[in-house]
Amino acid sequence: MNPILKLTLLVVLVAAQAKPDEKFASKVDEKYQTGVDQLRKIVKDIKSCPKNIDFESKDKTGPFAGMRIYYGPALNVEWAVGESKAARAPYQAYIEAHVAQEFWLPPDVAKKYENSKLPDSYAKMFLPQPPVIFRYEFDLGPAGLELYRSLSRTSDKPEWEDYSPRKGRCWDEAVQKGVPDESAAKNR
Repeated sequence: MNPILKLTLLVVLVAAQAKPDEKFASKVDEKYQTGVDQLRKIVKDIKSCPKNIDFESKDKTGPFAGMRIYYGPALNVEWAVGESKAARAPYQAYIEAHVAQEFWLPPDVAKKYENSKLPDSYAKMFLPQPPVIFRYEFDLGPAGLELYRSLSRTSDKPEWEDYSPRKGRCWDEAVQKGVPDESAAKNR
């Protein structure tokens, strides 16, 4: 197959799959549409999250002096609503935010240690890192939108891990702001 045609088909296929949220969300019973609207608002807020410093080393000397870990912005945000297979609620939903991560050193520290005999893991930290995917799963029922669980993984790993949302992370705060207090409190 012609490579350009193959690429075009791939783009069309991805575009067709890019909005599963709208396909099913419009079929959700009208009394649950407020929850769908909440999801849309959370997604919008996550998409507007800026790059921020998640960690800054207090070390004044050594190979990690002044190191920062940056997260953000969200590179891609996906969401969907579907019929629930659980008895907890008639619908389930999720939001996945693919968030950039970057380890950074002040240039003078990086230069000082670039030729030293530090472990390979040190050098690998400062190579481009795969995005972190944060997944928030919700029940959508008579009580509205409720956060059921939070998971995370890096995009190069298939296994999800439990994740505790943190203050100061814009995407976590968007989720916590977008669901009722008792739902967010259950999952902190």
